[in-house]
Amino acid sequence: LDGTYKDDLSGDQAWKGRKSKGMERLPADATECVHVLRFSLISKLDCTKLNLNDAGCLPFEQGLSKGVARNTLETLFLWKNGIGVEGMKCIAKPIAALPRLQQLNFFRNRLGDEGSAMLCKQLSLGVCAPNLHTLWLSDNNIHTFPDDVLKIPGLVRLFLSANKIKRIPQELGLLEKLTLVDADHNP
Repeated sequence: LDGTYKDDLSGDQAWKGRKSKGMERLPADATECVHVLRFSLISKLDCTKLNLNDAGCLPFEQGLSKGVARNTLETLFLWKNGIGVEGMKCIAKPIAALPRLQQLNFFRNRLGDEGSAMLCKQLSLGVCAPNLHTLWLSDNNIHTFPDDVLKIPGLVRLFLSANKIKRIPQELGLLEKLTLVDADHNP
């Protein structure tokens, strides 16, 4: 990709994104990320290292909820954004409402136990649950395994490394499609 994108709907909006191997869109900042969600028919969006933090999750939630990408988005990367519990309160439900979501990456944020539990609960209840096959929750200061992961039937790969989880429930083995659990670097 050359990082240039022409708006899918109007044809007259253009933005210069960052380059990313394998991603259709890689916005340069959080404002541009929201614009892409609102006005672009995309399947993959990488919002890595945009410093969304909790405060930036409200506009991001509006982009997810009201944007045209909500019906086409299959891959969403939000790693290294400083997202914590307050941010998760804004975006967990709209993310779970993405009907085609297959891959979700929250690597190296600040979710903790409460944020990861909130996200997994919404994912297990959302329309995305049957399609979601890959979930990254690594390096989020999680101490307790988020039990609602067990209710995401389409899960194939789960990444929980570099947390503080002491126990992985045996019931995880009951997820029929699950083939990979990465829990390295936990106590």
